[in-house]
This record gives sequence, C-alpha cells and structure tokens, in this order.
Amino acid sequence: MSEIYSPRNRPNPLVVVKALIAPYIRIECKFWQGDDGWNAEALGLMIHAPDLQLAKNYMEAALGRRIEELLHTDDLSRRAKADAA
Repeated sequence: MSEIYSPRNRPNPLVVVKALIAPYIRIECKFWQGDDGWNAEALGLMIHAPDLQLAKNYMEAALGRRIEELLHTDDLSRRAKADAA
C-alpha cells in the first residue's frame, strides 16, 4: 500500500489496487528423452510430452499451477489463523 499525493501536496485518501503479476523465476528442471517422447522433473512434478518444446511448456504450466496452489493454501492458512485469534 502507498499514499498518493496530489500536485498541490494535498494528501489523497489511501488507494489500494490489486493487480496480477507474472514474476520471472528460474527453476532448474531435468529433461530426458524416453522411448515415446520427453520426460521432465522439477520440485516433485513429473511430466511427459511428445517433444522437448512441449515438455518445457507443460513443465512451465505445471510449476505455475503448483506455485499458485501453494500461495492459495498459505493465504487460507493465514486467514484461518486470523479468524481463530
């Protein structure tokens, strides 16, 4: 949260804005070729795809979903603790 001031230096009310962002995070993944395509593993996730580019795309999507799940779970946990207090 931040305060925004007008050009005449008069304080405005506090303005809060929610925005979705897509941060860039480097995560090392292992990719290997199998008999019927490519496999990948990272952070406990395993995927399979017919070619390397699809395997990379699938892994990126799977990691994004996993991170969103973790953030959502953490948010629910914090809300439950606040409600219990």
